[in-house]
Amino acid sequence: MHFKYDYSLCKNSPNSEADTHGKLTLKEVWFTYGKNDKGRLSPYVFDYKDDEPLYNPNYNSKETDRWGNYKKHVLNTPENEDFPYTDQNLNTEQREQQAGVWSLHSIKLPSGGVINVTYDKDDYAYVQDKPAMSMMPIKGLSKTDSYTHTPNIYSTSLLGVTHNNRIHLTLPQSCTTSEFKSKYLKGVDWLYYNFLVNINDDADKKEYIGGYARIVNAGIVGGSGTSAYIDMEPVEIGTGPPVAKDRLISPVAKTA
Repeated sequence: MHFKYDYSLCKNSPNSEADTHGKLTLKEVWFTYGKNDKGRLSPYVFDYKDDEPLYNPNYNSKETDRWGNYKKHVLNTPENEDFPYTDQNLNTEQREQQAGVWSLHSIKLPSGGVINVTYDKDDYAYVQDKPAMSMMPIKGLSKTDSYTHTPNIYSTSLLGVTHNNRIHLTLPQSCTTSEFKSKYLKGVDWLYYNFLVNINDDADKKEYIGGYARIVNAGIVGGSGTSAYIDMEPVEIGTGPPVAKDRLISPVAKTA
């Protein structure tokens, strides 16, 4: 049994010593018997579409999702390390293309036949008995009576501190308030959030703060469109003297 291979896949891999810094790639297999080497003329040939950049991009440690699968970063969107979740807005062709990166696509047989291999990402509608949900980038926060958002968890003024409990989102498709609630929030009482928060006065020191908040209201700005909002239920601060511990604040601020 004879093997022909190169290092044409996944170039620029940091742990490769090949000239291309690619990963070991099996290209052909054939058989010989004694002095009979005619099998060399009709090998099994493996094709990975390695000459197509879409299927053989250079290795980039930042182009993965949280499960380690390939996820191409799209310009003007959060970096994958900040938003490592599956992009649910890709069409079928894009999903299949990303699923087939660095993978076998066909085998040419010695008989002349060809075995074609296709890939697609799994689809699912439920997690146990709950409808599958979508992770979305947050545009900003505001008071629950405002549609003007800021990046701040709370705002200060001469009147004191106001906690911003309204989360603003951009939906992939336009819909009405009733459609938004039915499609994204049906049967959902709690919201998961994950904020990159500056927890002190040093702008270079930030931490991811994740947690859950109860949903008290939601809708579409203007009743129809792609600008959505979700209002979080404020929570008691829970510590300090009686006057302070019963004060209601943002659940994000309490987590931070």
